[in-house]
Amino acid sequence: MFNGGVAYTARAATEAANNPLEAQLIIDSLVYSVRHHETTDYQATRLRNEKKSLTGPLADLEAKLQGIESRKTEIQTSLAAEGDDKPSDEDANKMRAELATLMQDQAKTQTAMKPIQERIAFLDLLLADDAHLLNHGINHEMPWMKLPMVIPSGHMWASTYFLLTGFHALHVVIGLIIFLLVLFSTLDLTKANYLENAGLYWHFVDLVWIFLFPMLYLF
Repeated sequence: MFNGGVAYTARAATEAANNPLEAQLIIDSLVYSVRHHETTDYQATRLRNEKKSLTGPLADLEAKLQGIESRKTEIQTSLAAEGDDKPSDEDANKMRAELATLMQDQAKTQTAMKPIQERIAFLDLLLADDAHLLNHGINHEMPWMKLPMVIPSGHMWASTYFLLTGFHALHVVIGLIIFLLVLFSTLDLTKANYLENAGLYWHFVDLVWIFLFPMLYLF
């Protein structure tokens, strides 16, 4: 149930990528459900509204599935008929083709229903007993589950972090190559400009880390 709820949340946030605020709110709903905190009435109301918005699509899928099963029963009954009620070979082939299509539609409908059912069950659990679990967090109420902490926009933060530190690593590698080029050279006045520029290049990283350190590790 929890895995399904997490998967549904991630998929819903991805589908809402054209609306960053909506996507962030969807991820926040998962964060609030995992960690121990005091939630706001707004967050609980949002989850109740989400559940309400899912019941309609689920009911439509259930009705579609019921119609498919009903039609399958009719076809199977007709194919099993004997005597005068037995369909002709041409009609029987058409029925079998329709039955195969119905079975595919049934599988697709059941696949579409599963994440919605899991998400509704997840919301029911969170909102039960006046949102008691929502207010305290799954990790607090059920520590045996050991759910990982979810960081909103965590992938974006990690990508930015490794992009910046990766540039730093590239800068260091290039600096080492510059030093290696003069390692076995005679250092005289003709190398003065080279050494000065190499030193400026190497110590430029000091200036960069004045900004990177507080941005990455203090905030």
